[in-house]
Amino acid sequence: MKKLFLGRTTGVSVLLAAGILVFPACGSSPEANEETAPTASEVATSASPSTSPSESAEPQTSTSSLSASPTESNNDTPLAGSSASSTDGTVLRPDQKGKNLTLSEFFSPTNTWAENRYSVAGETDVSGIAGEIDQCGITYNSPEKLELRLANSFDQLSFKAGQADQSESSKQTLVVRAVGNGNQIDIQRIPFNKIQEFTLDVSDVNALELEFLLDEDVTDCNRLGKTTAVVWDIELQ
Repeated sequence: MKKLFLGRTTGVSVLLAAGILVFPACGSSPEANEETAPTASEVATSASPSTSPSESAEPQTSTSSLSASPTESNNDTPLAGSSASSTDGTVLRPDQKGKNLTLSEFFSPTNTWAENRYSVAGETDVSGIAGEIDQCGITYNSPEKLELRLANSFDQLSFKAGQADQSESSKQTLVVRAVGNGNQIDIQRIPFNKIQEFTLDVSDVNALELEFLLDEDVTDCNRLGKTTAVVWDIELQ
């Protein structure tokens, strides 16, 4: 009987001890929270990947490369009016009197025209505006043109014109016609190896067009080839 009693007591004790162990695990006592909280070393270990030098350097490199692209595109952007192919219309100001005009001062010039140095009628190193002309007479096609928008601000336009010594043909006669506000102001025929000077009255003229074509009265004009028209020393007063 004594041994049986001890055995039951021992069994009860084991059950009570198991109950005590299970109860704290299901509760929210401070002791349980302290046991599950991460240690300082665990926090340091989990934070260490975000502070890796190799990973933190990558976003800094990509940010600097992106911020540099607008500066490079701005530097590559040409200034307004500096390109002969610019389609921006230019209206001349009164303070441009007495200055030699360049291609950028003309109103929306076509790609036919370019600025360079030429030889005309033996006069070398002429800095002017030139374009190839192949149209004989005024046909259904418009002749090649250079236009100035004067805004009624000037009285006189002077310039020189001729055929470049490097022209494809030396047998053509270049025709230059000046038209102000739709009305003819002057017209000149310029054979190869000749320089023609122009002095035009442009008072009360807003749109001035210079038309360039080949003299259709020249025999076999359509078969003689192109000529290169050059204008230079263009000045407004």
